[in-house]
Amino acid sequence: MNITPFGKRLIIEKQTKREGETYVPGGKIVMPSQVKNDPPAIGVVIACGSGVTEEMEAGDKVLYSRYAGQPMGDTERLILYEEDILGKINQ
Repeated sequence: MNITPFGKRLIIEKQTKREGETYVPGGKIVMPSQVKNDPPAIGVVIACGSGVTEEMEAGDKVLYSRYAGQPMGDTERLILYEEDILGKINQ
C-alpha cells in the first residue's frame, strides 16, 4: 500500500517483539510477565505528513500511546497524529 499521510499524521509500523511478553500463536494474545501498568508501544516511522515537525523522519524508532492510531487493514501499520508520539528512541 502506498499512502502519504496528510497534515500532522504519521504512518508507523508496530514493533511486534517486546521484552517480557509472551505471545500465544494463533490468538494474538499478549500476556505481560509483570502487570503493573500498560506501557507505551514501540514502532518505527514509515512516512510523515507535511505538517510533522522536522525532528521526526522515516526510520525513527518511537514510543506511542498504546491505544492510539487507526489500523491500516490487516497490516501491522497505524496512522496516528503526531501528538500521540510520546518520544523518540535514540540508539
